[in-house]
Amino acid sequence: MKKILILLLLLLFSGCASKKELSNQTALFWHNKIYNDINYLNLDQADDSFTSLEIEHPNSKYIPIDMLILFNAHYKNSEYELAKFYIDEYEKRFANKYQKKWCEYIKIKMDFLSIHNPYTNQQKITNLIKKTNEILDKYPDSVYNYELNTIKSKLEATKIVFNNQIAKLYGKLDKQKAIQ
Repeated sequence: MKKILILLLLLLFSGCASKKELSNQTALFWHNKIYNDINYLNLDQADDSFTSLEIEHPNSKYIPIDMLILFNAHYKNSEYELAKFYIDEYEKRFANKYQKKWCEYIKIKMDFLSIHNPYTNQQKITNLIKKTNEILDKYPDSVYNYELNTIKSKLEATKIVFNNQIAKLYGKLDKQKAIQ
């Protein structure tokens, strides 16, 4: 029993010691750690390293770069909500007027890609069509409008197919008022 207790205490103190060693590092250290964590597909650790970078070096020149790196890593890993978080933060804090167009486009694209089953996400599809229209109106000269219009068309087609399926179901149930 004493051996187990001693072993647990050693593990506890060694765990605390390893965390202490990682505090008070340079911004470059955290930047490199984020990059290495991503290379080894350890995205949770990369997120933690980014948090440490922001806490220890809030004015670091690596923060915007690392936000984009983490956005891209989560995006490629189909973790759209986390990717959207990083791109949102980047847009709020660092994006110029040209980058804002790209940020808005990429957020729409991530929302579109995150729809796995359109039949269970009717409201999300409706909201995304509305949001896409707002972005198209806000940036009428954007280079991303072709792609945004394509996404919008696919969403509208999905909505039409879904509405037709609902109408057929109501037709089978002989509920003519519900069809319209």
